[in-house]
Order: sequence, then C-alpha cells, then structure tokens
Amino acid sequence: MTAPVLTAPATVGPGEAFLRACRYEWRHLSALRSTWILLGVAAVLSLVLGITVLLDLGDREAVGSVAVADAIAWSPLATQVPTLCFLSLVLATGPVTTDLVSGAARTTWLAVNGRGTAYAAKCAVGCLTGAGLAAVSALLGALSCALSLAAAGAAQPAWGDVAAPAIRFVGWMACWSVLCTASAVVLRGRTLAVLFLVLWPLLVERLVGMLLGRLPGASTG
Repeated sequence: MTAPVLTAPATVGPGEAFLRACRYEWRHLSALRSTWILLGVAAVLSLVLGITVLLDLGDREAVGSVAVADAIAWSPLATQVPTLCFLSLVLATGPVTTDLVSGAARTTWLAVNGRGTAYAAKCAVGCLTGAGLAAVSALLGALSCALSLAAAGAAQPAWGDVAAPAIRFVGWMACWSVLCTASAVVLRGRTLAVLFLVLWPLLVERLVGMLLGRLPGASTG
C-alpha cells in the first residue's frame, strides 16, 4: 500500500489573501436576512423622503436646494448624524458580531491569513457597502423629490447645488460604516457598540458642548 503524496500548501500573498477575505465578507453579508430587510426598508424610506419636500414647499413656488439636500441626506441636522446611520448600524456591525457570537471568528482568522486581514476586509466591505447604500439612497431620494415637485407644479431646485452635499453624505456614510465596524471589533459585541454610537452624537457631544460653554472665557459661537 503506497502512502498518499502530500503537497505543500500554496502560498498566498497579502494582496490575494485580502481579496479572498473581502469576497468572504461580501458573501457573509449578502447571506444575512437582515441585510436585505434593511436594504428594502432604506429604499422605501428613501422614496418617502422625497415627498417630505412638499412640507417645505407650502404656498411657495419652489423649494431651496438646501432643503432638498437636507432631505436627501436624511436630515443630519435633526440628530447631528444622518438618520440613515441608525439603520446602517445593522449592516456595519452584523458581520463582526455574528462571527464572534457563533465562534467562527478564529476559523475566519485562520482561513484568511490572520485577524488583521479579516478585520481589514470587514472594514473595506463595510465602507463600500455604506457608501453604496448612501449613493443609491441619494439617487432614489433625488428622483422622488423631482417627481414630487413636478406633480405639485413647483419649480425644480438647482440640482448642481445639491450634488456637493450628496457627495459629502456618501463619503460621511462610508466613514461611519468603518467606525461602526471598528467599534464592534473593539467592544466585542453589537449591544455596546450600538449604545456607544447612538448615545455619542445624541447625548455625549451635546453634554460636552454645554459643559464647555460654561467654562470661563469659553464661547459657543
């Protein structure tokens, strides 16, 4: 009986390992039911956001570009962060927390050449997913705004002035997704990460601003 011939495992470079890890993360993210539920909800709400510009229209014949850009960017001034950020928390923290909870994290690290590669891939895929979600949402919101204003017989805004805020919104969402993923990695769970990311802009920043405003010689203006 002859012994089986053993072959040395193929050597994979850092770049190829990173690309393989990204493909794994994308398959993992797309396999989660919560991903598609969230994307569907975000798409519906993006279309509804366009209708809200009619509230700013009132008796006027046109809506300013600032109001349209604010609607497309999910009203960031209302909560200090775009409202879409709270929906994207599920997308950005899901792949990390499911690996940690199910115990698959160590297997993933071994399969993709270490935890550094695994977490870099999670951040990269999260960044692109967040940017893609924001871009599609902005396009749907702009289309809904245009159709709503046309149906109401109102003039269209200067769409060229809306483009820059929309691009900033996409970039902001990309960075937010990386922050969400990194928070889930550092805090080792979704609950603490979500509480931190939600309470920081809504509560901590405002409290810090109030305290700084009470310092002698400090100015909030």
